[in-house]
Amino acid sequence: MSSISTNPNEPLSSQDLVKIMEGCDYPHRLAEILRRAFEKKKNHVHITGTNSLVSVSYLLSNTLYNNINYLPNVVIVGSLERADQLVKQLRFFRPDFSIHVLPSFDVSPYSGLYPSPASSWMRCDFLYWAAHNDSLKFQQEKHIFVATVAGLLQKTAPFFNFHKRCQLFKIGAELPGKLAQYFNSLGYQPAPVVEDKGQYSVRGGIVDIFSTAEKTPIRLELFGDQIESIRTFSHQTQLSLNKRDHFHLAPVYEFELSDENLESVLQKYRKQLEGRPVDSAEKEDSLRSLTQKNYFPGSEYALPYTYEKLQTVTEHFSNSVNVLLVDPIEISRVADEFLQTQINDSKAAGSSLFHPKVEEMYDSYESILWPIDSKKIEFANLAYLDQEDSNEERLEYSTNALSDFSHVLSNKTAGTQEWLDVVAARISAWESEKNKVLISIKNQTHLDRIKNILNQLDYRYEVIESNDYNWNKYFHHNTLQLFLVMRELPETAFLQAEKTIFLRDDDFLGKKQKNKASSSYEEFSDKAKRLSFGDLKLNDLVVHVKHGVGVYEGLKIMNIGGVDSE
Repeated sequence: MSSISTNPNEPLSSQDLVKIMEGCDYPHRLAEILRRAFEKKKNHVHITGTNSLVSVSYLLSNTLYNNINYLPNVVIVGSLERADQLVKQLRFFRPDFSIHVLPSFDVSPYSGLYPSPASSWMRCDFLYWAAHNDSLKFQQEKHIFVATVAGLLQKTAPFFNFHKRCQLFKIGAELPGKLAQYFNSLGYQPAPVVEDKGQYSVRGGIVDIFSTAEKTPIRLELFGDQIESIRTFSHQTQLSLNKRDHFHLAPVYEFELSDENLESVLQKYRKQLEGRPVDSAEKEDSLRSLTQKNYFPGSEYALPYTYEKLQTVTEHFSNSVNVLLVDPIEISRVADEFLQTQINDSKAAGSSLFHPKVEEMYDSYESILWPIDSKKIEFANLAYLDQEDSNEERLEYSTNALSDFSHVLSNKTAGTQEWLDVVAARISAWESEKNKVLISIKNQTHLDRIKNILNQLDYRYEVIESNDYNWNKYFHHNTLQLFLVMRELPETAFLQAEKTIFLRDDDFLGKKQKNKASSSYEEFSDKAKRLSFGDLKLNDLVVHVKHGVGVYEGLKIMNIGGVDSE
């Protein structure tokens, strides 16, 4: 059995990578069909009969597919929720993927609220790695890009302006002399202890920084300004972890406040304030921060004022890509609705500090262009009626959500003979048709219950441990067809062409209402990061994770490490 570290925040060892790659050569009809289509120089493939995220994840995890053209994969979905589901499903198949998600800001520029810092970090991470998609090391690390359509519509800084602020630092390299000033120019905030992305701390010859382009915070040991060692460290325990020979540094914000553009930014900012009911104190505070080239919550909306012309995110890819659109009709609908919402919201004068024009901030879906020679693969339930052109290939690849199975079981009392008869009949039918059945299991309790059911029905099965990714062993198994996988999969799907069925323990046991009070620390932290100071009002009661209950009294400018920060 494989023994592989599954912590998504730590790089896998070369031995682990070999084990994973050896386990991803399982049969895949769709990968073979795509290979043939690309060999015929077809750059646009319509796949009808499925918009299942499981089928997309299953395809992306297959070695045959990844060896077709060695291009990076960009998956477009309609919402951030769908993006999150796709990330979980990709992790189910492959722990070695480095996944970069592109959201839009979580609030409108015209709402009067500040976007979550996480949305800026994620966008900068996406942009940084988009420009590195043609390197050999990039291919070895298996990067996957997941973009919401709203994230694509939101414009960004020109390629050159953004990437001149990105750096790859190696051992032996020298850091800038005025280090605090350098980090501040990239939008990083000084902190006593680095706990989140966008923070840094300088303690003599030790520098901690959590780059937006890294999965874990980085600890540097310096000799003068020269980097002597690089290690990752835990943001929870603050203990050093693994040695590194390099680290990637990307900005915290997509735009730059510099001596070169400051006068123009201030001029455009003042002009858009004219005639709008903006709070005078907030206006003065924002002008002072901009004058001092300090980034502040809400300044993300200054992006259109910092450059003559913005670009689309797709212009940051340095090479051709595979573009996978999951439910293109839904994507187009969401894009139209999103853009119309921004247009409607912008018509009000608004009291928000920034009020950029919609066309300055967003592009239409139809105007988005991909690098030349990119391949487009569309996953849709419905077939197209228009005539096929010479560059297209259309094929059918049906999947089934098997909702009838869980529905029938939910209407019967679990464990009764009637309930067991339904389970036995369905599993026997699947096995008689030579299908592989994989049931994802959340925890040990669910495993024990499912095993008890299968034992009662006298079915043979094997348990796949949470760190076992040797899919070849199971897909090529000559006698066994039923497997229990100790990892959570958020979607049920029958990939008919692959003769493979993915079920969830919830399909058998039902889904209980989650007790919000028992949420894990990770879930709480994830929700907390999505909040912003813009959601708070003066005198609101707040609970700090370490210091307890307090009263929010606003933001103050303080000097930390020689840098004025909010």
